[in-house]
Order: sequence, then C-alpha cells, then structure tokens
Amino acid sequence: MLTSRFALTLLAGLALAPCSHAFASETMTPEETVAFILFGMKNGVPVYENSTEIAVTKEADTPLALKLSVEGNTVISINVKRLDDCRYDAVFDMPSIRGTSQSLRFGGVFDLSNLKSVEVGSNRVWFDGVELECVEACSDVQRQFQLTNALDVIGKAKDEEEQQAERTAAVAHFRQNICVKQENWP
Repeated sequence: MLTSRFALTLLAGLALAPCSHAFASETMTPEETVAFILFGMKNGVPVYENSTEIAVTKEADTPLALKLSVEGNTVISINVKRLDDCRYDAVFDMPSIRGTSQSLRFGGVFDLSNLKSVEVGSNRVWFDGVELECVEACSDVQRQFQLTNALDVIGKAKDEEEQQAERTAAVAHFRQNICVKQENWP
C-alpha cells in the first residue's frame, strides 16, 4: 500500500541527515536520543528529500515534539514520549501526503530493550533488537517493520559513514546511560 510505504519512509527521517553536527549525548534527553536513533533527526539539523531542505525544530521537551517544515510550512510532526527507560511511544502526523488532502497519522511503541545496533544505508535503516507495537491503525507499517527490521528513507545521506558513526555512538550512549540492563546485554 502506497500510504504505508510512505509512512515507513518518512518515519525513518525523510532522509539521512547531513550530519555536520556530531551526536551530543551529554546535551540530549532520552527522547531526543531515541528520535535520533530511530529517525536520524535532531533539533536544528535539517534533513533532505532529494534536494529539498526540511528544517527540524523542537517545539516541546516532554513529550518531545519535533516539527519538520519546508519554507515555514509544517509537513510532519513527530512526538516521542518516554514510557520507561527502554520503551518510547512515537506519534507521526503528516497533515497532507505529497500535496493531497489525504492525511496520515501513525502511532507506535518502540521497544529498544534489546537494541544492539543500527545500520544506515542509502535507502534504508536497519535495526537489530528493536520491536514495534502499533497503537493506531498501522498494521501494514507494523508488518513491514516486523518482516524487515528496517525503515525506508527517501533520498541519500550526504555522508552515510558519518551518519553511521553518530548513530552507533547514540546506541552506545543509550545502552550505557538510558536503557541500562543489569544482566548481559544481547
């Protein structure tokens, strides 16, 4: 279904951020860290769809509210709420799908209890150890994630190696400081 594929695409961050700003674990909240791990988005660092720059702006801290906008017009809103140290509810709102009157709202609980790694590709981001439970009508999105453990992205990373290094650092920070397990990590 086109809408579900598009939702998966946009959930992964529209594109991989250019990453000219290093991951700053000491200044980011757990919600901001999770938004970066899952979606590749950070406040003030734009993402790109082809050559279109999309501004990422933090609107609120708790729950984390990110607004993605093109030329001042909001195209997507993402909220990330901490349920516990390892589980986060993410709500994705797109008021209009590519200029149509059709809107999209997706909600899901991402369980990062067993997060091992994130692998950044030019068209997809793969997650090892992340589970998704949908809480709104999103069975196609959930099935796609469960089958592939990946989210699609639109566009290409300007620097995939730097993006990979930043997400790897974010995963390490998350495991060591946020979702700390007493027993053996996978």
